[in-house]
Amino acid sequence: MAIDTSIPIPIYYQIKQEILQDINAGYLQPGDRIESEEKLAKRYDISRMTARHAVTQLVNDGYLYRVHGKGTFVCTPRVEKSVATLTGFAEDMQRKGYQSKSKVISIEKLIPTEDIQETLNMKAKEQIYQMKRVRYANNTPISYQTTHLPAAMFPDLEQYDFTHLGLYETMSEHYDVEPVYATQKIESKNSSLETAELLEVEEGVAMFFVERITYSDGNKPMEVTYSWHRGDKYVFEMKLYSE
Repeated sequence: MAIDTSIPIPIYYQIKQEILQDINAGYLQPGDRIESEEKLAKRYDISRMTARHAVTQLVNDGYLYRVHGKGTFVCTPRVEKSVATLTGFAEDMQRKGYQSKSKVISIEKLIPTEDIQETLNMKAKEQIYQMKRVRYANNTPISYQTTHLPAAMFPDLEQYDFTHLGLYETMSEHYDVEPVYATQKIESKNSSLETAELLEVEEGVAMFFVERITYSDGNKPMEVTYSWHRGDKYVFEMKLYSE
């Protein structure tokens, strides 16, 4: 593609769009190294600063990443998560065309902390199931979740294999409990050593930390989940409507 200087579209943006087209068309695959900024500048007969600006835009948009001393590479596509639709992880991945699975780290019955007890509107000494899972999309670990569920609402939950089973699917089919709505808070936090090891990233990298409280019929709280999502693999998407 030749640079067209007669149109009011910045040169860096034209180059950015050409690289993006190559990525979307599959000519550039995840992990491929793109041309250096110096080579891009020579090929398009532009300044190296303009070439760098085009590449930096794609890095900032999450399509490319830089490795010091090695070059710039194509990112693995990130999973988009709609925060306007109440779905479980497995269902959400299926809708987006990803193969999902989970690694169950632990599932145990215990007395909850006061915060969880209060959030789930439970009485003193009532027990919960606490389940810790690493969630995968196409065999890549992208989320680490700790879920808290009232044991009285979901008896014998430990009998189910959540490696491939979805939690909401199990709730519906075996307990006749349906999630109706949820409140969700999203913030950026740095990963702990444990979370980093489970998600195969460096300790201290920025992640999306999500707290979700899910309710069933009658505004009854049924689930509290804390999730750590990899920022390089996960995108939150929402639709906004005018009043």
